[in-house]
Amino acid sequence: MTTLPFKAEYAKTGRAGCKLCKTPIEKASLRLAIMVQSRFHDGKDAHWFHHGCFFQKQRPPSVGDIEDFEALRYEDQEMIKKKIGSGGAAAAAGSSGKGKGSKKAAAESATDFLVAYAKSAKSACVACEEFIPKKAVRISKKDFTSERAMLYGGGNGMDRWHHLDCFVKIREEIEFFAGAKVIPGFKDLDREDQEMLTKKLPAIAPKRKLEDNGAASEGPSKKMKTEAKGKSGKDPEEEVIRKQNKLMYKYRDLVEGGLKKPQLIQVLTTNKQIVPEGNPKAILDLIADIMTFGAMKKCTDCGSGQFSYKSGVGYQCTGYISEFTKCDYVVDGDVERVPFKIPNDLRDHEVFENYQFKMQERVIPKHAAPIKGRSFDSSGSSSGPKLNKKPLAGFKFAISGVSSKELPKMQEKIKEFGGDLGSKCNAKLAGVITTKDEFNKPSKTVQQAQKFGVPVVSTDFVTNLRELNYKLADEMKKCLLGDWVEDLQGRLKTLNDEFEKPKERRRTGGIEETHLQSIKLKLKDGAVIDPDSGLDDGPYHVYKEGKLYYNCVMNLTSVEDGKNSFYKIQVIESDGSPKSYHVFRAWGRIGTTIGGHQTDPQGCQEDAIDLFCEKYKEKTGNVWGTKFVKKPGCYIVLDIDYGQSEQEQKQLIPSLENSRLPLPVQSLISLIFDVNIMKQTLMEFELDMEKMPLGKISRKQLLEAYSVLTDSLNLRGKETDDRKLKRLITDVSNRFYTLIPHNFGTRMPPLLDNDALLKASYQ
Repeated sequence: MTTLPFKAEYAKTGRAGCKLCKTPIEKASLRLAIMVQSRFHDGKDAHWFHHGCFFQKQRPPSVGDIEDFEALRYEDQEMIKKKIGSGGAAAAAGSSGKGKGSKKAAAESATDFLVAYAKSAKSACVACEEFIPKKAVRISKKDFTSERAMLYGGGNGMDRWHHLDCFVKIREEIEFFAGAKVIPGFKDLDREDQEMLTKKLPAIAPKRKLEDNGAASEGPSKKMKTEAKGKSGKDPEEEVIRKQNKLMYKYRDLVEGGLKKPQLIQVLTTNKQIVPEGNPKAILDLIADIMTFGAMKKCTDCGSGQFSYKSGVGYQCTGYISEFTKCDYVVDGDVERVPFKIPNDLRDHEVFENYQFKMQERVIPKHAAPIKGRSFDSSGSSSGPKLNKKPLAGFKFAISGVSSKELPKMQEKIKEFGGDLGSKCNAKLAGVITTKDEFNKPSKTVQQAQKFGVPVVSTDFVTNLRELNYKLADEMKKCLLGDWVEDLQGRLKTLNDEFEKPKERRRTGGIEETHLQSIKLKLKDGAVIDPDSGLDDGPYHVYKEGKLYYNCVMNLTSVEDGKNSFYKIQVIESDGSPKSYHVFRAWGRIGTTIGGHQTDPQGCQEDAIDLFCEKYKEKTGNVWGTKFVKKPGCYIVLDIDYGQSEQEQKQLIPSLENSRLPLPVQSLISLIFDVNIMKQTLMEFELDMEKMPLGKISRKQLLEAYSVLTDSLNLRGKETDDRKLKRLITDVSNRFYTLIPHNFGTRMPPLLDNDALLKASYQ
């Protein structure tokens, strides 16, 4: 459910300004946006453009990358398709033909590339992620789709640099087929470097993609259109889509102009549809949908969710399988429906006087799949094909049953790709390489491998070693001979902590990850005033009524949405009289500078409490002071414990059993020298921000979280359906990360789907 990089809609008001021409975008006119990570909240913000201005600066790869594309009027959809078709990258450039035409096409195709000398040693190669030496020849492939490129590229893209040799190895992957001479910047190189570049980058013919049967493909779009159009020259399915879109907008325009909000809600409730909250556009879209095709039945997967049409996906459930996790069910085609009903008191309304419902099945358009969803680390430095020069680094392999002629070659190749060799089979080996005959015997080495839980792979594993887009676990699975290793990726991570560990990047398009090791907090009267409030050093304390502190730390993590959000709120009261009150709030993404905080002075105690309770209800769905129940899509309240254990408190109780002092004096001395009160009144301590980014979690909540991990282990052994298993693991991951906040920085929260991650979570 990653947010698409672009969005299209009709302007809801006339207040938004175009990011290019800076003039207002007229209400109800078509506008397009780039979706970028907000600096102020854990989510995306839309940067809007007039549709004409948008295509001057942006280059969507396909309509599949534009959110709500299919919710537009048909003529606007066609206009956008043409814009994308005419403004796309000149990909298949490497025509091997001769003449002026082919040379011109090759030159046009190379405009997304650039060759130059490295100005410093600070730029890193996108493919191998190693630094490029100063004054070395480097080649850039323009990036138009990353968040940083869309924000700062100015429509011209951003340069993503490669070592020359790395570029040569990945040229087909990034569709550079032309010769070196057409690359901009070639003529600025020294003659020796021009000759070297010409030899390494000759023009090549693009490889045609093969169908499953081995035949060359005409290309999906051309083939689909040819088959669909038939003899008439028109695509019958496209014509149905056009008519259905026209009918939907006919009803949508009628409803928008003729019904008020209470009537719109009445229409939906009469047809047993869930009313979209706080989204007038979604209400109109839903009514137009059910008036055209019929009222939708509830999701059969979760039992209560309602379907909503999502461009490029189809009908997707908007419900929840649990209070922590969304339902991911998508219908293949149209959903089950029942006839649309007009509310009794609206039957004579002008909107419905000529309306007659006719059941029909919605035709779902087929568009190109969107580019891979982007995480917050969207600077573009990690985009594109990868070269892993030492994919076996940190791992040891044993070779068995191979001929004396082939053995030295295999050993040399394994070392070349960073691997080590072992002579004996033990649990520290990443794998045993052998022949199928040796495995079928089985040989002594194979038996030992099974005993130690070491995977056995065929000799094809060595043959297939390469640098480009190499994934060790996947390649081992392809050549796996035994079935006794269930979690191969997890085992590799256990053997090597650095295996597939992402390189740390502290900046993401202007967003920074925080790297505080610890923070000093002050416990005063049993609670901690947040240092960001600016009041922690002053004569203030956290307000409480009885034993209830008006202090709340909340967390919400969703691996499917990439969210890792927090929200903090507390009422702060002055120590002396007259009393003054402040409400402190902080929000954002854990471990980053995304978000904000504010401390608002309040007129009186009641105002402070009202604001606190209002925000608490808004974020959790609960009423303050009542028993907390987790609500779907809402934050959980963390059980933060800054106190001491009961055992420590027992040890601090003063003993006056044998005292000869009078009882009143004993009580006074006990009160004066009560260490517990002293420690509760004012105590400084340091908090590890890496392990406890939102505070010290109570033992009770820790135990609850670890029971969730146990559930994960049980699920993996019982559930056989892959889709259901992934959904259940997603739910377990959401529960665990929400109960125990983790600092992922700008990275996506990982699924707890392998032994290595589960083991790390227990520690």
